[in-house]
Amino acid sequence: MFSISELDDLVCMKLEPVDLLQCIQVCKKWADNILPYLWRDLSELPRSTLRKLWMDDFIYTLEASSSSTNGSNSSAFTSIGYLTTAIPPLTKYGRFVQVLPSPTNILFMLRGDHEDGYPSRIKEAMSTAGLPYSSSDRRFLNHLLKTRCPQAVRNHTVLSITAIIVSSDYCDLIVDCYVPHATSITFGNGQYGALTIRLSLVMEILSKCSDALERLAFHLRYSPERRGEVQDDDEVDSDSGDDTGGQLCFDDRAHPDSEAGLAFRLKSLEFQGIGNENPSSFRIWRSLAPCCEQLEHIQLGNDPRIVSHLIKGFRSGLYSRLSSITFEGAFIASVLSSRRRAHSSGTDRGFWRHLRILDTCEYGLEMKEALIDCEPHLESFVLEGFLDDNIDSTLVKLLAGQPNLVQFSTVDVMSSVDDIFSQQTVRATAFIDYQDWNLKILRPWSCTVTLTTLRLSISGIPRPDRMDLAAVEWVREEFSGEGRAMQREVHRRLGTLVNLESLWLGLDPALSDSREATFYRTRSDGLEMTLDTGLGALRDLKRLRELNVLSMGHRIGVDEVCWMTEQWPLLHTIYGLDNRENEADEDQDVDSVEDEEDGATDVKTVAWLKERCPWIDASG
Repeated sequence: MFSISELDDLVCMKLEPVDLLQCIQVCKKWADNILPYLWRDLSELPRSTLRKLWMDDFIYTLEASSSSTNGSNSSAFTSIGYLTTAIPPLTKYGRFVQVLPSPTNILFMLRGDHEDGYPSRIKEAMSTAGLPYSSSDRRFLNHLLKTRCPQAVRNHTVLSITAIIVSSDYCDLIVDCYVPHATSITFGNGQYGALTIRLSLVMEILSKCSDALERLAFHLRYSPERRGEVQDDDEVDSDSGDDTGGQLCFDDRAHPDSEAGLAFRLKSLEFQGIGNENPSSFRIWRSLAPCCEQLEHIQLGNDPRIVSHLIKGFRSGLYSRLSSITFEGAFIASVLSSRRRAHSSGTDRGFWRHLRILDTCEYGLEMKEALIDCEPHLESFVLEGFLDDNIDSTLVKLLAGQPNLVQFSTVDVMSSVDDIFSQQTVRATAFIDYQDWNLKILRPWSCTVTLTTLRLSISGIPRPDRMDLAAVEWVREEFSGEGRAMQREVHRRLGTLVNLESLWLGLDPALSDSREATFYRTRSDGLEMTLDTGLGALRDLKRLRELNVLSMGHRIGVDEVCWMTEQWPLLHTIYGLDNRENEADEDQDVDSVEDEEDGATDVKTVAWLKERCPWIDASG
């Protein structure tokens, strides 16, 4: 023990603080080696505790500095509430601190007056030490970041430039401490209010970035109505505005030398919610273009000037490493088709491997053709929210024609305005994808061996058992038994994807915190997922690890769960199992899976699973 640091990390970094405290009490050797792990992460401590640690350390440092300069002055410092006989914990162990709260949270914690005596105690200590208390907050923050916990500052490589940082009096201090070590910088964060920032300040921050920076993101939106509010070079008060969604606003002025050469080479660049109404977005892109030769991912807003510049780069072979793209505007077709033409002509040797489409895109004929003709090198495809009712056949053709596809996902999105879920579904008739309708022969899919993750809501299935529910999704059968016959074919199609590890057919569990939300999303035209409707066709999915059936109106019972545990040996998570419509069907034969002495016809599915297979998590 304590002779191999790597092994120490594996053990100690997994222990809770209470356990570390017990280890410290074993002996001096243990204490000396365990203490660094106890002080490693201060980010989860309560705010009042953190402030007291920082204040005690700062006052002690002032006392020591004052004593060495002006002689002993301990009585004066004792009078402001600090006993000089004890060395504060942070003074002893500050060098071990590896993680602090984010800069935004640190500034938020230091705002206003607090019951623990901040900032009055700091000002009194500054005055006692003969220093001007007008600079107490800055000196206090400077001591924490540069003197006491510099390693924690260097370790904070993912930085968000928020309204709290920009509007504070210490923006320059935060930038000087954190930006040179950042590997990722995001401008804007709706969680902390609307962000208004000068273009010259953006370029000033970027000029201080080192070659370690790989990701740069401009999130949130431009607000035309706020243009012109920045009239001078004073700091902008960024706490005003719409803090539900946030806005990223630029003035039109930037110093000529602010666009000088930048030291970094980006691998990821994101423009989220920034369209051509922003007069500075293209200027930022033009300044960053020389830094994008190694770009691997880009998120495009709705600015045609940036799109045009990107297309020209394809023709010149400038962005050959670009393999991942996120669309949120109306330029999917032009970008995909231009990249394909550039590749055909030999000027661009890159391929799209990761494609992500947001629900703000505009679906039309050009986009449909571009997706279907997308080069067969995609490894992941993600669609967030609802795009169009008629896109399901396009999605199926894309899914069927990609021989390297590993992930295919349609992601649920909840509107922040009206709390309504937005989800793209695919009709069962399109998903089955017959090659010959008369003979019921399925069309071969290129991704049957490569696909490991499928997250897709399948709809349009007639469910006579749910006719009593007043749901808009309910579909009427054209002939008796059509719904179950359709479900068997859907299961047969799913059964061809033999290497699936994650199969999500229901609602994202992260969006179903309330029972009201779950009820709203319960479908009336989804799969029953029972043995009678073809679940047995999934017997070859031996690698399946997680199944999501949340709010899809399934009828999974004990028979089905027993079958799953036997056929899918790697299964460890089932989401939405306790969301079934009929927990205890009277006609369900529970004795077929229960021993006669233990069997009971009213055993619930989740209870059975917890008792028989406790390693499977069915709580989601």
